[in-house]
Amino acid sequence: MPQFGRMRKLQLRRLGSFGLAKRRIFHLGLENKSPIEERIGKELIWEPSHGSRACHVYVAVGGTIDDNEQKLAGLAEWAAPLVVKFRELFGPLAKNIHVGE
Repeated sequence: MPQFGRMRKLQLRRLGSFGLAKRRIFHLGLENKSPIEERIGKELIWEPSHGSRACHVYVAVGGTIDDNEQKLAGLAEWAAPLVVKFRELFGPLAKNIHVGE
């Protein structure tokens, strides 16, 4: 979920590495990219797994762990509602995945 990444950005991520189920969720999400991004209200960054076991869907905003208290509070305020939206949108996709398929 929220993490500080490269290029001085706070990233709100969903999915991640390891497993067929997560890759299937990623691809189901990608098939529904437009409605998902409309509901979130932001364009997402979709990184498929090309030869690795990781795939990511995220949105990023400028910020670092070394920012002042006011900036960090703003980042938390920005990220909190998005965490809920990510869960609401990707949670149902996860419930429909069966690894043995």
